Amino acid sequence: MTIEGAAIRKAATVEIDTGDLPEPVLPEIDLTHNTVITGVGGTGVVTIGAVLAMAAHLDGKGAGMMEMAGLAQKGGAVHIHCRIGKTPEDITAIRVAVGEADTLIGGDLVVSAGAKTTELMATGRTGGVVNTHEIVTGEFTRNTEFTIPRDRLILTLERKMQDGLRSFNASELAAKVMGDAIYSNMILFGAAWQMGQVPVTGDAIRRAIELNGAKVAENLRAFEIGRWAVLNADEVDKLTASQLVDLPKSLDEKIAFRERHLVDYQGPRLAKRYRKFVARFEDATLREAVAKGYHKLLAYKDEYEVARLLSAPEFRAQLEDTFEGE
Repeated sequence: MTIEGAAIRKAATVEIDTGDLPEPVLPEIDLTHNTVITGVGGTGVVTIGAVLAMAAHLDGKGAGMMEMAGLAQKGGAVHIHCRIGKTPEDITAIRVAVGEADTLIGGDLVVSAGAKTTELMATGRTGGVVNTHEIVTGEFTRNTEFTIPRDRLILTLERKMQDGLRSFNASELAAKVMGDAIYSNMILFGAAWQMGQVPVTGDAIRRAIELNGAKVAENLRAFEIGRWAVLNADEVDKLTASQLVDLPKSLDEKIAFRERHLVDYQGPRLAKRYRKFVARFEDATLREAVAKGYHKLLAYKDEYEVARLLSAPEFRAQLEDTFEGE
């Protein structure tokens, strides 16, 4: 469908008072401090690397940064390697080698827990912060059963980083507090700095954000929210808690759920026909297979069903929540 005269609603729904936050103890630089920033193209990952490198320069330190975006400039995996030294002469190579990462700023869970990233980490050395928001990959278009193994990915990072890992849904936090998830990476940057994982001063970072010139007030605010998030983990978890639909679990609940859908789809007569046919099968495994398959057969998504869905009040309410304008 086409929606005309509307724009995506980008309004903050939660107000946070960051107040006066305590200054972190900055890490010591042992020859170089090595930071790896991960994410997907088009979400501002490269900007975070540029701000970090400029902040180091403003602090009188040496900095080297390289972008590894490959073919995917937008929507694909991106790695940023940034080395910071006390002097430029201390930096002899920019690419972070295996086991050399001191800090991870993970803008995407899948990229952060991938082999290309984890091989750069070392237990007891690497610390940092990761966004747990799940960005669906192109695999979902080919596999109807596709899911992101969120718990397994986080466990992989915990094994590598142990107590040095902080993780939260920065995208959801940015959407609720800033009105736009695009600020999630700057929130992560602020969180990493508050954790004592970034060896540059806060004043230098703020000045670098100003010099960047893009949405200065918003990015400064996002940086402070990231600092606040590290110190208020429980409150962040409450704000970003997933509002999942309570799906039916038992076989009877699944059958009743599909029966109600058939009433909406066409009427009680079709639902009665469905119930009568499913009841003929006593074996639980076979009955569940029939309950799913027969429902799919009866409620095929033709143009009438599409029209019903598009004209439903619930759909209109979703549009109102998502868009603003005329």
